[in-house]
Amino acid sequence: MDNAENIATIESTNSQANLTALIDWLEFTVHDLAVDTIINLILKLDPKDFMEVKKGRFGYQKQKLWNAGTLFLLYNLESGNDKMGVHIILTGQACRQYEANKSIVNIISNSKKTMARHNFTRVDIAIDDKKDSVINFDKFLRYSEDGHVSSLWYKYSLIMERRISDTETLGRTLYYGSKKSKIFMRVYDKKLEQIKKAKANQQKKEELLKVQNEWTRMELVFREERAGMAADYILMSKEIGILIRGVLNQYIRFVEPNPNSTNQQKRRWDTAPWWQDIIEDVEKIKLSQKKADRRIEDMKDWVKKQISPTLATILEATEGDMSWLVNVIVGGSSRLKNKHKQAIHQYMTERKK
Repeated sequence: MDNAENIATIESTNSQANLTALIDWLEFTVHDLAVDTIINLILKLDPKDFMEVKKGRFGYQKQKLWNAGTLFLLYNLESGNDKMGVHIILTGQACRQYEANKSIVNIISNSKKTMARHNFTRVDIAIDDKKDSVINFDKFLRYSEDGHVSSLWYKYSLIMERRISDTETLGRTLYYGSKKSKIFMRVYDKKLEQIKKAKANQQKKEELLKVQNEWTRMELVFREERAGMAADYILMSKEIGILIRGVLNQYIRFVEPNPNSTNQQKRRWDTAPWWQDIIEDVEKIKLSQKKADRRIEDMKDWVKKQISPTLATILEATEGDMSWLVNVIVGGSSRLKNKHKQAIHQYMTERKK
């Protein structure tokens, strides 16, 4: 097992704060290699598991989508003069699907091994606190609104999402720095996000009962050359926490006001104890790997719990005639969306292990 794989499979040893770190977005461009070669050599996947999407984007003529998740390859038609290369995007969902069988870090390693020209354009590192024991959204918000922040970033933004009918809060996110910056940070209420997803997905209605603990996520987003530096660091070192701490120490500090100094002298204010705890705790984090949810199992559970009485009623009324159910299933197969195909692919891949 090489060093890159070691990094991806080590869980956080920080039991006190229960913090974990994940790569939650990876975006890069590769030059001088064909699309299928990139799929084989860098992603270590089968080109047959990718399908053509109708339109390209970001100036690219074409794109392919992985059957198992939102992993995209953007490219132009074969041309010796193409300077754009092939652009690869792994969203957060694709990262989790990919890690069902492989290591995200190995993608970085494989891109180096090909010796092809490449550059990483975005890397997101997510730090999760599933107990709100250290990273707490309300503290970030309160200190930011009170102006108890000293930062190289010029601004922060608060995005609140509410339902019009009853003003229920559906989501809330804090951004520190501009989203166009080469490094910025966001903090958001992951619990609210999970509740929103569960309510939107009929198969996960029962999962609402499981969303009980507070959960805040803090993310560092690296872009352009800073993304390349982050990718190199991840590849070379197990201590992802040192990178996180270094960035936080350089860019932002939450402070306690000093009655003997003005707002213009915030650099002299003492660090807030809760922020000092975060700085100390994130240094202990190692990169972890998280598989995607078992979605086919979720669907089976939902059918069993929610639909089985209805099916039993129909079958009993029709004296066991299964033809209606068969027709429903056949009709449904023609309406499968990409998310359903991804769930099928993931399930079949896991069964082959």
